[in-house]
Amino acid sequence: MFNAHPSPKPTSWSDHSVNVDFITGIGENNGILETPYYIEEWNMPEGLILFSGQGHSWIAFDYRNTVENPPIVYIDSETGEIFKIADSFESFLKNLYVKEMEEEIEFGEFNEIEISKESTMRAIYNNDIDGIITSVDLMSQEVKAEDLEWFSSILLQLSKHPNDDVRRSVAEATNFLVDSLERNTVEKLIEIFNQDNSEDVRYFANMMLDQS
Repeated sequence: MFNAHPSPKPTSWSDHSVNVDFITGIGENNGILETPYYIEEWNMPEGLILFSGQGHSWIAFDYRNTVENPPIVYIDSETGEIFKIADSFESFLKNLYVKEMEEEIEFGEFNEIEISKESTMRAIYNNDIDGIITSVDLMSQEVKAEDLEWFSSILLQLSKHPNDDVRRSVAEATNFLVDSLERNTVEKLIEIFNQDNSEDVRYFANMMLDQS
């Protein structure tokens, strides 16, 4: 299964490629129609239609300067950098390839919370479902006060993940931290959870509503 596309610039995933975990379809649930929500949430410019990525990096159709045959761009949400990786969607598909994952990096020089952050981000970039769930579960129990804002962004990022188990883990973590997270963040997450197609996710949303 393809997982990468060549990049003219280094990215957070690789020096020569961008990560392509999946390509979303047309739909309101985990599809390209959710683009307006993510554009606002991650402060991206109008005219982009997102079809791959999660939170800190995205791949999108770029309609900012055209109404047809848009180029494909990579967006780094943290730096605000946007650059073209393909002239068209057809070209993008033709250039997808399988990138073999490098050996895991030793993180012994980092302290515990930094290791958890690195592990979480790496799991998200690699779409490692088990790794994501483990990271969310552990971080919800061990996250420090100064890292709550960062962890809140992770919960929001993963709250619409295609995998049911990931979303359930996010809902459970939110419920566990409901008194520690910013109220507006909790309200956003509850709203998302209430619309989820998983009964388990909606269960945690109802638990949080009962506590409020």
